[in-house]
Amino acid sequence: RFNEHSKELNQLIGHSNFSLIIRPENSTDSHSVYCRYRECTLGDLIADSIRDATKSEIAILNGGSVRNNMIKGNVTSGQVIDALPWYNNILAKKVTGQTLLDVLEFGVRNLPNSAGGFPQVSGITFDVNLGVKSPANADSDGMFLNVTGERRVSNVKVNGEDLILTRLYNISLDEYIGNGGDGYSMFTNLDVYYESMYTDTDSLMYYIKDYLKGEIPDEYKELQGRINIYNYSTSLPARYLMGFDNYKFSENVISYLTYIRLI
Repeated sequence: RFNEHSKELNQLIGHSNFSLIIRPENSTDSHSVYCRYRECTLGDLIADSIRDATKSEIAILNGGSVRNNMIKGNVTSGQVIDALPWYNNILAKKVTGQTLLDVLEFGVRNLPNSAGGFPQVSGITFDVNLGVKSPANADSDGMFLNVTGERRVSNVKVNGEDLILTRLYNISLDEYIGNGGDGYSMFTNLDVYYESMYTDTDSLMYYIKDYLKGEIPDEYKELQGRINIYNYSTSLPARYLMGFDNYKFSENVISYLTYIRLI
C-alpha cells in the first residue's frame, strides 16, 4: 500500500533551510509537544495557512492537531501529512472581541500543564500571566461555561491594534474546534459565512507551495512573540523548560521565571 501511494507522498511541496520542531527528537510523549503549552514555530506556520485559506483577519488552531516535526530540507506532501494529518475542513465565522477574549482565556486555562486545546494563533498577539489562577470554567464534559474573576490573558491585539470587545472579527478555524472540539463551545452556535474548498492539510501544502513560493522564510525559524507567557513558577516540571532555544531565562526575587525575547 505504501508503494501504491509513494509517488503522491513524495510530491515536492517546497524547501526549508531549518527544521520546525514541535517536540524533542525521539520523544513520543504528548506532554512534551511544545504546541500544547506555548507558541511553536510550526503552529505559527499552520495557523497562517488556515488564516490565508479564508482570507480572515485572524485564525486559531488547537495545538494538539500539530503532530510531527517538519525537518529541514525538501518538504514533501508526506511530511505535511505527518505534521497535519486530519484533513479537517476550514470554516470562517464572525466573533465579537468579547468572545475572542473568552476563547483565549479558555484556551490557556490548563497552563502550565499541557493540553491539546492550547491555541496556536495568527493575526493575534496576547500576554498570559501565570501568576493569576485561570478564571475560565468548564462543565463536566470539558465544554466552556464562562469566565469569572481576574483574567490571566491581557494585552490582546489583532493585527497590531487593541482588541475591541464590541467589534466583530472574521476568524478562520478548522471544523474540529469550529464545532466545539477541545471544549470550544462558544463557536458552535456561530454561523459559517465561508467554507474553504481546501482542508487544513491541503491549505498548508498550497500555502507553502504557492503563497510562500516553495521556500519557508526565515521568519518561521524563531518564535514570533505571538503568545507571551510569564510568571512561570520555578517549580515548573523540567519538560516545560525544553525547546526554548530562542529564549533565555532569568529568575527574579519572587522566584518566578520570566521568558525574555532575544532581539
